[in-house]
Amino acid sequence: MRLPFQKSFERLTQYPPLKMLALIVTALVVLRVAIGMFIVIPNDAGIGGLTAGIINPILVLGFLVRALMSAALNWLIIMSLFLLVLIYVRVSKRFIKEDVALSGVIFLMIIITVYRIILQFIQVIFDIPIQTTRGFSIDSLALLNPDHLWISKIGLDLFLQVGLLGMLLKYTAKLPKKDVIMWMLISVVVLYLSGVGIEYLNHLHFNYRFDGWRY
Repeated sequence: MRLPFQKSFERLTQYPPLKMLALIVTALVVLRVAIGMFIVIPNDAGIGGLTAGIINPILVLGFLVRALMSAALNWLIIMSLFLLVLIYVRVSKRFIKEDVALSGVIFLMIIITVYRIILQFIQVIFDIPIQTTRGFSIDSLALLNPDHLWISKIGLDLFLQVGLLGMLLKYTAKLPKKDVIMWMLISVVVLYLSGVGIEYLNHLHFNYRFDGWRY
């Protein structure tokens, strides 16, 4: 029985479409910010609904800046995961081409970004609060306590990242099953702490009420 995306991860070993994947993931990040322009409700403007991002030019400018920052942050995360994969493979005494590893990580981020966009639409359609004082998403324990940083980073998003990373290690890097399980367990801790740290810095320096961005 084949897992979802298994065939795609296997194909990356034969033909890693690095440039195409890079364009797609960047476009998706910008799209996610653009969607946020139509769902954000700024406290100080007193304008809500889908017209908020259109009427308020300051908000539009803010989101343009946010788009650039988000794209840069996204690529920083991609390169960090890329290095993490190379470390895992090297420690496991296996070999993977750098362009194949990078393509696998970018493909992983494409899936994660599409997933987050879908959640974004669900929150808008069902009128679920988009943002509190910290990032809020319906797929995390933030439902229980939206303002608690450590709880808000535990959710399906985290485990989806770890699961996809495991598939990359198994079907693209060809690591043995026991090594994949070990690295997945380690990745849960690494990605969780990284997410908490990024969210803390984001909240500390950019205390905006945007669209519930989570990394």
